Amino acid sequence: MFTLNAKMFGVTDEKLLDRLVEQWFFFFTYALPYFEAVFLPLRTDVRYRSVDEAEMWNVRNMALRSFRDNVILLQTKRLEDVFAKLFTDFGSSQNPAATAAKMLQMTSLLASAPDHNEEIERVLSSLKANWKIMMTKGDRRGFAGVRKARAGSSSDASNQIFGTLT
Repeated sequence: MFTLNAKMFGVTDEKLLDRLVEQWFFFFTYALPYFEAVFLPLRTDVRYRSVDEAEMWNVRNMALRSFRDNVILLQTKRLEDVFAKLFTDFGSSQNPAATAAKMLQMTSLLASAPDHNEEIERVLSSLKANWKIMMTKGDRRGFAGVRKARAGSSSDASNQIFGTLT
């Protein structure tokens, strides 16, 4: 986790979300499944059949908690400020809605850890509030991928999309 955390320092606010999305994608797609696979024998060993002992060896929760504590919680103030600007000032180089969706996935999973953490809850609520603001605005093209209708007849538009029908 310290390697992932080191990549977050020295990054400007404009690039922070892009870097965080990149780090989360790597962790969630590659590192977490690898940890779970490597330590699967600990979860399935008959010596750890009681609920308390099995939960103690829950590698998924340990990895998520470590990511939360070593990557996210060290930068909560910065993240709250960036989330507030996500849809208004600079957003990210990606689609703001796609970035927000990945951040919602990340913060929701990290907030669902068994040991409740108030800071991650505050970050999650800040992101949700900004998400709701974006969804109440009229322009959701970045989220839904909807094209604006061009001026002209509907047959002209269908010919432009599908080509000439003969």
